Amino acid sequence: MIFFNKKVNRVLLINKKKGHSSNYTLQKVKNIFKVNKAGHTGTLDPLATGMLPICFGKSTKFSEFLIKSDKKYIVTAKLGEKTPTGDSESLIISKKDVYFTNIKLKKVIYSFIGKINQIPPMYSAIKYKGIPLYKYARKGINIKLKKRVVKIYSIFFYRRNSLLYLEISCSKGTYIRSLINDIGDKLECGAHVIFLHRSEISSYPTNKMVSLKYLKYLRKKYSYNIFLKKMFSRFLIPVENMIDCRKVIHIDKHSYLKLKQGQIIKSSYKYYRGIIKLINNVDNVFVGLAYINIYGYIRPYKVI
Repeated sequence: MIFFNKKVNRVLLINKKKGHSSNYTLQKVKNIFKVNKAGHTGTLDPLATGMLPICFGKSTKFSEFLIKSDKKYIVTAKLGEKTPTGDSESLIISKKDVYFTNIKLKKVIYSFIGKINQIPPMYSAIKYKGIPLYKYARKGINIKLKKRVVKIYSIFFYRRNSLLYLEISCSKGTYIRSLINDIGDKLECGAHVIFLHRSEISSYPTNKMVSLKYLKYLRKKYSYNIFLKKMFSRFLIPVENMIDCRKVIHIDKHSYLKLKQGQIIKSSYKYYRGIIKLINNVDNVFVGLAYINIYGYIRPYKVI
């Protein structure tokens, strides 16, 4: 039974529960909505809670743009204790006294603001030769990983005894566990994450977030009828609303068909270069993304 038809090319913002993997959450959502095609963007650790975008239908074609978005996290770190996973999901491997001034704490944390080099944790879903790193880690195999450049925009924090509370705004690809581990090392006492919540992704509407528990409640209360479909639709967001493009161009049906076939078209727009949103000028519907050069030539990038 397909509850939603194939035209549901939208995004759902799940408020992921602690203890659930991102893939477990995805599979539950697919079952609740009775859709065949869906995918999540921006994996969250089982320990973490918060915003997990799930794309339905053709919106999965644009998932890379959602993954590339900036993010904000609410974090609690335990100072003086280090774990191999960088969080509280594993045993403590070292303990040290927490002894430093507030001046040093401020100096250390602010040293991580800006572009930094970061090594992803071995206990992560990043794949090496097609296998997730955590599978190597569980076997005691250590893979030499390359550093990646990420950007930390801001860190607001306060300390209460051995607990450090932070609000971190950062670029895509930032591993909070690695950041907290590095902060702990620089403070010479060690640290690991005990609470992690992704509160924001870019400018996605946080008031649209919904829990699996609430979706299950709605399904049980209303079964699969028209009213339930209407309730579910309240949480679905057009994918174009979540793609940050400075330029929007309206095109006619003839131009759209050419772009869909992979052809380049000429437009009257000049002196702008980059990714643009394409809107069908007949019914004002988003039809994809394209690249335009400064001479006004448009080539398809992701066209529905």
